[in-house]
Amino acid sequence: MVTFFSIPKKFEGLYETIQTNAILSWIESVPNCEIILFIDDSEKGKLKFNQENVIIVDDNKTNNYGTPLLSYIWTKAYELSSNNHLCFINSDIIIFPEFNRILNIGISSYLIAGRRWDLDFKELVKFESNWDNNLIKKAKSEGLLHQETGVDYFLFTKNSMPKMPNFAIGRGWWDNWLLYNFGKRGIPVIDGTELITVHQNHDYSHIKSVTKETNHKGLERIENGKIANLSYYNIIYISDSKYFLCNNEIIKRPFFYRLKRLLIRYGVRTFSKFIQKLKF
Repeated sequence: MVTFFSIPKKFEGLYETIQTNAILSWIESVPNCEIILFIDDSEKGKLKFNQENVIIVDDNKTNNYGTPLLSYIWTKAYELSSNNHLCFINSDIIIFPEFNRILNIGISSYLIAGRRWDLDFKELVKFESNWDNNLIKKAKSEGLLHQETGVDYFLFTKNSMPKMPNFAIGRGWWDNWLLYNFGKRGIPVIDGTELITVHQNHDYSHIKSVTKETNHKGLERIENGKIANLSYYNIIYISDSKYFLCNNEIIKRPFFYRLKRLLIRYGVRTFSKFIQKLKF
């Protein structure tokens, strides 16, 4: 079985709908799953689902902007989880029953992540017969498959869980670090994009560190980059993984695909760095 762990925002406004949809989809899709939610205890009364298998952690550690730190979240998830499979997942991500397929892939250590489908979705999901197929069709017809940077769940075995640095959640870089860390340790990184996940679109007005000199993830993204400390040739995305899921099987990427990705990572980025130096 699997333990999902996540850190939702306050259950208010659109976020109440989005996060209720997401968490209920985990419960509906993976019966008897365990869920660890890092939320303020006052939010517990707003949860619109059975909390029998839900563990609430309300003593989160944050940075100077009040943003939760992944180091604490991952450490507590390791301590509290009762399953061999753990999945860190963003609280706006809807999964489907086919997610069960990747819980028994037959290898002892791995990391599976996949690109998401972005969808404008502002109503509560009716978890009735065929809800999953209907929503998947809606995502494919009205949504958009996010670029390779859009990875919002990470499934792995407990014995392979790394010690997470003090990254601020949702501010970038930590996911690149995670993919690099698993690969560096020789643990298979598997592209699970074949399994549909739906990201319910929302704004990023909750981020407090945004300035005129930063993008929508603010100064905390810059700090996360310093913590990750990745050279440009070590920045990898899920499309750089050696393996991918296809029809319930783990397939090794063809040699020429991997060669192409290496050329992009090393060749194109090196050339780009060279051009930037010439400009100065």
